Amino acid sequence: MKSLIGLVRRNYLVPVPHAASFAALNKQLLAACRRGFGDRLRGHDETIAERLARDLACFHDLPGSPYDACDKKPGQAHCLA
Repeated sequence: MKSLIGLVRRNYLVPVPHAASFAALNKQLLAACRRGFGDRLRGHDETIAERLARDLACFHDLPGSPYDACDKKPGQAHCLA
């Protein structure tokens, strides 16, 4: 994960991008990502776009209803606890 953060910082955030809005910034970052789709990373036979398509094919659809991923239990606060 640490190397992914460094890659994003080096390739997309240096120099600091300037945009009029977050929507414009998102468009700039998406365009920058798409420019690298034809690249092949060292040690891989497929392009980034081909690997992404293969990964996306494995994804499941989102559930039809929201999923609450935590257990909620009633509790009570006490001043001495």
